[in-house]
Amino acid sequence: MRAMNFAINAALTGKDRTRATLELNRRDDRPAMKGTAYTLRGEVVRLAKQVAYGEAMVRDEEGALISRATGTFLLHRDEAASKP
Repeated sequence: MRAMNFAINAALTGKDRTRATLELNRRDDRPAMKGTAYTLRGEVVRLAKQVAYGEAMVRDEEGALISRATGTFLLHRDEAASKP
């Protein structure tokens, strides 16, 4: 899910970005129904030096969980920005 990737990139500074997806797991709890409004939320679980962990959830109008995803992303750090 893109929401967790966007959340991680928003949490990074300068030109640091995610480089690759190392692992992605998704669990669908309920079907999405046409005509229903959904809320999508991406969160940063942990930022390490080379790896970031994220989570994304889709909820319906009542707040019931529709789908949940977790991901592990390899980071590209801008080394030029970290040099004095």
